[in-house]
Amino acid sequence: MSEVTTPAMRARPKRYLYIAVLIGLLSFLAYGATYPSMQAEAAPGTQASLEVDVDLTEWELNPSQFDFQQGDTVLFNITNSGRFSHNLEVSNTAQHLNSPTIGAGETTTLEVTLDNSGTYTIICAIPGHSDLGMTGELTVSGDNPAPAEGEFLGIPAMRLSPRNNTAVVGSSQEVRVTLHDFTLNADSIEGANVGGEGHWALFLDDELIASLGEPSYTLEGLSAGPHVIRAELRNNDGSAVEPALSSEATIQVPAAAP
Repeated sequence: MSEVTTPAMRARPKRYLYIAVLIGLLSFLAYGATYPSMQAEAAPGTQASLEVDVDLTEWELNPSQFDFQQGDTVLFNITNSGRFSHNLEVSNTAQHLNSPTIGAGETTTLEVTLDNSGTYTIICAIPGHSDLGMTGELTVSGDNPAPAEGEFLGIPAMRLSPRNNTAVVGSSQEVRVTLHDFTLNADSIEGANVGGEGHWALFLDDELIASLGEPSYTLEGLSAGPHVIRAELRNNDGSAVEPALSSEATIQVPAAAP
């Protein structure tokens, strides 16, 4: 008995083909619609880089308050709209970062990765400028606070004042070190080494001026022109701490008035 094929039966394969093509097309369009958003997703754990503008004037930072997330990398675009030289320092108990000092009308940048949650202080670090009002704060959300002031971690840190490119008034300049996780002991200079204790060596233009167990020293009778100040952290016996820790700054002494 021969099989009977009707026109309707002959149409079925084509209809099935059309349905398959339609399903494939819809699937492709659906995938294509979601693909761009999939590409735009950041890798897990990464933070976007941020840029913010900061204006330095007499005597304020504008703006002076910021909110960020722990792990953010922030590029500060800094403009000096004032009449005097200014800079920007961002710090907490674990980080101390400074921009170059810039003159009136100049610009510079400072990039900071915010490793800790909590509060960072921002100031103009030119001596006296923060006291006049050039201060602010960064509030950082997260779960990794910086160590408390004075908490011993076994990793010394040192901050030197004056800052780089400071203009000296007159012919004398106070030099000061601020230390974290390190104790100065004048009585133990040239004595036996004790972990986390020692002194600092002050150099002026590569010449050793003094070995100091106190945080400050005043240089007197400075000649006109640029001078390089360097502070090096030392163990009690005078050897350099390991890893070596030093900081330096160039100061400008004005010529005497005629």
